[in-house]
Amino acid sequence: RAIITGASSGIGAEMAREMARRGYAVALLARRADLLQGLAKKLPNAVALPCDVTDEAAVMSAVRAGERALGGPFDFNDLINGKLDDECRAGRGEGARRSV
Repeated sequence: RAIITGASSGIGAEMAREMARRGYAVALLARRADLLQGLAKKLPNAVALPCDVTDEAAVMSAVRAGERALGGPFDFNDLINGKLDDECRAGRGEGARRSV
């Protein structure tokens, strides 16, 4: 399982596509719900989680929702915005094991 921030477009969307291609279930985080949902529909085993990654409570809620939706803690998280890794580790311990 992988959690991708900024997944609605650009590098984040490409990272989500690549992780899905490699067989990962992906949780997609970004503010633009419509774009996230469109991408999630195109990927196998993906969940769209609209979230403002500058809001710590929203990130932690999205991480928990992603873990529930995808069946467990994340194996990978990405650091496109540079913030998610620390928040996952602080709030969930096992929730963020490696960064890509």
